[in-house]
Amino acid sequence: MVTSQECDFSAIAGCYAASWRSSHGFFPAERVARFDAAAGAGILTELLAQGGRLWAAKVHGRCGGIVCLLGDEISKLYVHPEAQNLGIGSALLAHASAQVHTPRLHVLTINLGAQRLYFRHGFRFTGNRRPFYEGIMELEMIGPAHSGKVPLATISH
Repeated sequence: MVTSQECDFSAIAGCYAASWRSSHGFFPAERVARFDAAAGAGILTELLAQGGRLWAAKVHGRCGGIVCLLGDEISKLYVHPEAQNLGIGSALLAHASAQVHTPRLHVLTINLGAQRLYFRHGFRFTGNRRPFYEGIMELEMIGPAHSGKVPLATISH
């Protein structure tokens, strides 16, 4: 696991864009196709300008996943399609969760894989929800409380 300052930002933005495109197929195809590294970089730059923190995981020397933290909210947890099922999402989630006392996040109602990951890490639904897109909702989840920070995880693949 490395911080955004130790990774090439364009590679991080490219990883975000590829991961986003693979997980947002419910949007119209032209909208998905438009979400490129430049669009991803703009969103991540705005998040960092708001005081957010960004971490990336490298797999085989490439950016394999990212996670952001803004206050106590985990966001932008994305794993590159070629790096999935290697424990990257778990490592990123654990690292971001450990940075705050009680982490929270939002997950789409249709993203069952992410919901399973969050449940495995002790997250539970709060009952709060908000509209996202054409009947798809974002569900708020809260994670287990942490008494302190844990060291960065090491991912070796």
